[in-house]
Amino acid sequence: KNKSMSEEYIDKCLSVFKIYLKLMKQLGNKFNLHTKWELDRELFPRPLPELWLERKDASEDELDYVVDIFAPFTPTWLLRRRIRQYEDFSDESDYATEHVLFIAQNDSTERRLLSLTSEAYLDFNFFITQQELLLNSDDGKVWIGSEEYDEEEIERVKLS
Repeated sequence: KNKSMSEEYIDKCLSVFKIYLKLMKQLGNKFNLHTKWELDRELFPRPLPELWLERKDASEDELDYVVDIFAPFTPTWLLRRRIRQYEDFSDESDYATEHVLFIAQNDSTERRLLSLTSEAYLDFNFFITQQELLLNSDDGKVWIGSEEYDEEEIERVKLS
C-alpha cells in the first residue's frame, strides 16, 4: 500500500528473503543470519552487505560470511569497485574480515565476478554463485571459490 515502494525494490526484498531462507535450510544451525538492517556500520564496508552469516561456534580460523547480490547486467566497473571496497576495508579494519559470498542473478555477471576476484590475494575468500542455482539446489554445491577458479574446470562446492 506504500506508493513510494517501486516494484524493483519489492522484488529485491523478496529475493533477499528467498536467499535467506535457502541459506538457513542449507546451513542448518551453524550460523545466525542477520540482514543489513541489523549490522553494526563500523564492522562492515559501505554500502552494507545484504546478509551476514555469523558462526555460532566459531574458532579463530573460521570466518563468517557476508552476502552481496548483484542484479543482471551490473556494470563491470561497479563489480570492480565493490571488490575493491572489501579489499580496502580489510586493509584498514582492525576487525577480522569475513569471507564474501557474491550472488549473481545471471551467468554473465557470475563469470565477470569470477574473473575479477581470481587475482585477489587476501586473508579471506570470495565465493560466487548464481541465484537460480542457489535457490534450486538441494545439496548446496553451488559455490565457486575464487582462489581455486579454473575456467576450464569449474568445480562447485558447498559452504562449510
